[in-house]
Amino acid sequence: MILNALKRIWGSSIEIIRTRLEILSLDVKEAEIRFIGILVFGIFTVLLISLGIILGVFMLIVTFWERDPLMIMGILTAALTIGGLVMLILLILKLKKGRGLFDGIIYELDKDLETLGDKTGRLE
Repeated sequence: MILNALKRIWGSSIEIIRTRLEILSLDVKEAEIRFIGILVFGIFTVLLISLGIILGVFMLIVTFWERDPLMIMGILTAALTIGGLVMLILLILKLKKGRGLFDGIIYELDKDLETLGDKTGRLE
């Protein structure tokens, strides 16, 4: 009788650990996908800002020395640089918005603690 109860407790414990490890695995996969997205976004941000600077310098050298060269250079440089800055702002917001790496497993463990009778949901 006691042996059967211990086997059930052991089986339940193993199942709980297995479930938590699956959640942990999903959290890691989500973090990886999010990191790749942020990396690609960051690369395009740097590309646009760099292109804006390079084009600005190039425009100083090549274009319209006689008639309003600064206006043309300013418009093109501003457009690309503003596009890059908008992407930089979106990147920063995306980084701040993301959730923590192990939030899913922590939430599930808190639910387990509540179920077991701990009203705070946290270990002390």
